[in-house]
Amino acid sequence: MAGVRRQLARVAIVASALCSVATAGNASVIFPLGNNPQPGEENILFGAKETGTLIHGATNQSNVTVDFSSTQTLFQNAKGQADIFATDHKPVDVDLTNLKITTPGFNFGDFIMNMQNGNGTATISVTANDGIFTDQVALGNGQNFLTITTAGGETITEVDISAPNGFEEFKQPRISDLASCGDNCGGGGGGGGVPEPGTVFLIAAGLLGVYGARRLHGR
Repeated sequence: MAGVRRQLARVAIVASALCSVATAGNASVIFPLGNNPQPGEENILFGAKETGTLIHGATNQSNVTVDFSSTQTLFQNAKGQADIFATDHKPVDVDLTNLKITTPGFNFGDFIMNMQNGNGTATISVTANDGIFTDQVALGNGQNFLTITTAGGETITEVDISAPNGFEEFKQPRISDLASCGDNCGGGGGGGGVPEPGTVFLIAAGLLGVYGARRLHGR
């Protein structure tokens, strides 16, 4: 039994070390509050009014399509810079509670947005080439600017906003570091990523179970 205890301690130490690495690796996407433009920032514009659960803007210089989708009906009520609502009139009587932003055929490195006149907390989930990263943003009245960027040149494929208490208006989005990805678009972490802490513990528990079974059978 003393040998089993020693092996358990070793597995725990290894799992703890791997979890520390996994936590440290979760810093490639960062979420500084405020409006922090990066080099080459482009505005996202609409060519006309649009309504639907999927609407389309485009960057003002590179003319890359930017899709906005939701489980709600979206209203973009004027030509020009993206200004998106969940209602077709003011005063606003339906708040936005969820919104997804993608750039079909492209990845990007930076995204700025303003969740105006919000309440409660918004959860921002970002899919990058090396994983999925989340942050929570406290929403107050007025401007709620957030800049999403990367720490080491990683690429982003999708931004998801979930705000159960809602915000009135999504406006002033900007984007930079757009790069064509062709058939290689997508993210969420490939084979070279560091495993999540839960995965590490499951692996450690499995190894410990195998070791214990072998000991019980005298092998």
